[in-house]
Amino acid sequence: MIMEKVTKVVWSDEYSTGNKEIDKQHKDLFDFIDKLDLCLEQELYFGPQVDALIGFLTAYTKSHFIYEEMCMRSRLCPVKEKNEKAHGAFIQYYQDFIQEYRYSDAPKELLEDLSQFLKKWLVDHICKIDVHLRDCIYGKVNRG
Repeated sequence: MIMEKVTKVVWSDEYSTGNKEIDKQHKDLFDFIDKLDLCLEQELYFGPQVDALIGFLTAYTKSHFIYEEMCMRSRLCPVKEKNEKAHGAFIQYYQDFIQEYRYSDAPKELLEDLSQFLKKWLVDHICKIDVHLRDCIYGKVNRG
């Protein structure tokens, strides 16, 4: 089966979680992907710009996931365990990417794969899991 390539993801209100800080962080990830794609267009596969992007994503996965998980736990969000499991899978993917990228003779392909992974992650993860927080914030969830 051939996977359709995602060319661009754009922020939409459908991605809103109801938490302004989480939404801002998600928007930052959208911006990150745009910058990564720009590096790919400019054939920059190593160097300071790519290093800065990788540094951003490394910090982002730590701080954003912790904050989002804390918000879901405090709001008793029914998908909090599913969210934490998805974050764990993301972190594993990213750690594997970092290891491969460090020693790669084909950084272009790895960075393209990262871009595609992140685009699909944003759409799938935010729309299927993170948006549940919105109902918890606005009191529309039956917790038992």
